Amino acid sequence: MSRNQRILIELPPEGLFLREIAITAVNALSYFGEMNVEVRGNSVELHSKDLAYSLSRAREGLKELLNIKVSGGMRWPPIHKNDKGTLKKSRVVASKIEALQSYADLTKEFIDHLPELSASELKVSYEQDQLLLGSGDMALPQLLKIEFYEGLLTYGKPYFSKIDIRLDDCWLALLASGLAVAYTGYIKFVTTPKILESTRAFASIVSIELAELFEGVRIKVTIPYLLYVHILARLLAEESFRASHTVELTKSLARLFEDYEPPREHIYFRTHTLEFDRKTYRELSREDIIFSASIFEFLDRIGDRRCLDQLRSFIRMTSRAGIDARASKILNAITYLYEAIHGAKDTAFTAYYLTRIATDASEEGRSLFTRTCAEKIVRALVPIGVKT
Repeated sequence: MSRNQRILIELPPEGLFLREIAITAVNALSYFGEMNVEVRGNSVELHSKDLAYSLSRAREGLKELLNIKVSGGMRWPPIHKNDKGTLKKSRVVASKIEALQSYADLTKEFIDHLPELSASELKVSYEQDQLLLGSGDMALPQLLKIEFYEGLLTYGKPYFSKIDIRLDDCWLALLASGLAVAYTGYIKFVTTPKILESTRAFASIVSIELAELFEGVRIKVTIPYLLYVHILARLLAEESFRASHTVELTKSLARLFEDYEPPREHIYFRTHTLEFDRKTYRELSREDIIFSASIFEFLDRIGDRRCLDQLRSFIRMTSRAGIDARASKILNAITYLYEAIHGAKDTAFTAYYLTRIATDASEEGRSLFTRTCAEKIVRALVPIGVKT
């Protein structure tokens, strides 16, 4: 295979958020550019019969995805003042620094230069206390340096001494591709930490991400979020539900929904939640969303689309847990439900507690479940109790 038909990408070290963004980018380029991926140890190769054309297709798909997120009201943090200084060394954005306001602006500028990767090999090298990506002209943007500040999730790992990471324009173009996919809200990321075996797996993950955006829901507590994502994944299996979301999408992005297939345990994504104190970005939480067969079986037993919608609305109410007393009770009920689905809680008590909380909320003037739906949820729990 000739040189101009492949891109060699050496991956950054394990444990870095930067590595996950790079892998997410590879999965995105493979999907939107219709390129084959080959894993070679700690490196990957992207292959195409016409690499420049494939990268151009990937650029358009990623720009459309980014535009959907921005137009959908997704707020991006402003570019850190330190980054504005180092980006003056970039030939891509040096003349536009003052006009760039947010990391969305920066991401868009570098995605535009994706086709230039067709003549590149993205190397990783080490020089004393520096990790160099490519020629290493610029410092790593602050938004991606979450491992190196006190108070984060895994402080000091995988390194036990200070290390400086530097990169060049080609690497920034690759990472911009990952950011366009991974950024899902202020300040949250959804990454694909492994090279996916099929492009349909990527389509499934991004379809769920987009559906969540269109739903306009921000669920911050882990267990309700896990159930909510599974319900979205289950509903997206229905052609009518997918079609209702593709109305807002371009033809290119609508294909993501056409390629969707209900995920199972063989694929997962990872969420990263950050905070920013006007100086540094720190990671607050990191969660793996592993698609569980037991949850899908529970949702399949409920079956009824209307009932799944009611359960989804019930979960949404947990977004005010800790502020609203009713929301905190609903959070407890959802936690019981999640644990019962996995056989860790008594199903009879869970069914009683769930219906009691829903009934109490209904008496306050809001009907959460129809009687039929409540009965279906209870019956869906019964086989779990029998198995355990």
